[in-house]
Amino acid sequence: MIKLKKLIKESKEKDYGFKSDVGKFRKEYADHQGKFKRKALGLRETQQIMKAVGMVNEKIMGMIGELNELPVSDALENVKKGHVKKYIRAIETLKGICEHNTEWIKENQ
Repeated sequence: MIKLKKLIKESKEKDYGFKSDVGKFRKEYADHQGKFKRKALGLRETQQIMKAVGMVNEKIMGMIGELNELPVSDALENVKKGHVKKYIRAIETLKGICEHNTEWIKENQ
């Protein structure tokens, strides 16, 4: 009697049969679905970052365009000649950052 109970218990625990296959399928499906969700979230996050970088570039380039129209260099030169050089370097740095960001966006599209 005890041997019969052990055999029944072992047969229930074995990994074969339709019920077991369905269970395995559900587990694999849930695992893959979770991976797809994580990947989709990662892609959405990257898309949002790219949009944000594009917006920042647009605003910075607009600001640089407006500053180029103003006589900022002349005004700063009246205060101190060193300020003009710092202003020019700052504008060049901003342009460099925008160019680098534009390249990054193009590479990741």
